[in-house]
Amino acid sequence: MDSNTNAKWFPVLVQRAGFPLLLGVYAIGLYLMPALGVPLLLGAGVLGFFIEKRLPYHSRWQGIKDDSRLDGAFTVLTMIVSVAVKGGLTLVLAHLSFELRFWPALPLPLSILLALIVSSFGPYVLHRASHEWSDVLWQIHAVHHAPERVYSLNAMRAHPLNAAWNVIAGLGPLLLLGADSQTILIAGGLNNFFSIFNHMNINFRNPLLSVLLNTAELHRWHHSARREYGDSNYSSGALTFWDHAFGTWKLPVQKFAWQDAGLYSGKTFPSQSLSRQLLRPLCRCA
Repeated sequence: MDSNTNAKWFPVLVQRAGFPLLLGVYAIGLYLMPALGVPLLLGAGVLGFFIEKRLPYHSRWQGIKDDSRLDGAFTVLTMIVSVAVKGGLTLVLAHLSFELRFWPALPLPLSILLALIVSSFGPYVLHRASHEWSDVLWQIHAVHHAPERVYSLNAMRAHPLNAAWNVIAGLGPLLLLGADSQTILIAGGLNNFFSIFNHMNINFRNPLLSVLLNTAELHRWHHSARREYGDSNYSSGALTFWDHAFGTWKLPVQKFAWQDAGLYSGKTFPSQSLSRQLLRPLCRCA
């Protein structure tokens, strides 16, 4: 087999099998060693970053651009807020010492599946409300949609209030219902994995997986500046369950155009100002 043949079949192999393989290795590692979820996720993210450089969905979305500085700043804020809210929420609910526990006794795989469904309902409702029902919530959520590309560094680009409500809405019900720690760790790790990889600028092609799982192939349509596509695919974690339940799942057959990402009406949005994006939802002074 000559080098030209290798050059053709290897990208196709990565496109078709790369994401299922990454997901499978990460899921098995998380299942066997849930306490190591953070380093496993970090390792998967670094590998995804390198694949993004070699097999981009759009080459125009690559590299350091004007939005990179803000993407990095919001990513740091999101990590700080998420850790703080998770820790605080866990401590508060543990201190309240609820005696009733409603979580069913299930085999671990079924318990994880139930946790993925339960933990994604609150974020789905808030996400949809941000787009369709509340201008105040949209002003907060618009921070995530401001970049005019979809790539690894804007996966955690979110207003701190947006980051906080995602944690509370996702983790809170599992803690209140009394899900065991192993279930929570694994379900949370899987949700985090998809939240990162569904923003990767990688040319993975898995349309069948995208029916049930929140892949990049599906989720980048949610970042469309065209409202008929942007107001769909609200699932934030691993599963597309609630999108199917409420009829908001949408996967067009055409390729997502590189220039179609961004806000519906971005002209008035302070896209280059961190302080104004933070203040804009809280007061009209920004």
